[in-house]
Amino acid sequence: MRFSAIHSARPTEKQVVVGVWIRVEEDLDDNRFAQFRRDCSHSSFQTKQTETVVEVKMEGDKGSLEIVADISTGKRLRIQVRTRIHRLAY
Repeated sequence: MRFSAIHSARPTEKQVVVGVWIRVEEDLDDNRFAQFRRDCSHSSFQTKQTETVVEVKMEGDKGSLEIVADISTGKRLRIQVRTRIHRLAY
C-alpha cells in the first residue's frame, strides 16, 4: 500500500507532520463492514504542537494511544497505550 500527497505546488521550507491511523478487521460480512465504517468515522483524536514537540492522542475501541515526539530530532519522547485491562508505557 502506498500513500502520496502534494502539500504545495512549489517547494517550501515549512515542515509538515502527518499522522496515519490504521484499523484492520477481517472476515466481515456486509453488515459488519458497515458497522466497522461507522465506528471508524466516530473515532476521536487530539493533536497539539508547541515549538518542536507534537502530541497526538487517539481513542480506539479497546483503549487509547498517546504519542509525543520531538520533530526537530525525530525522537519519540513518550508512547502510552491504555487499554481496559492494563497500561503500557514505552
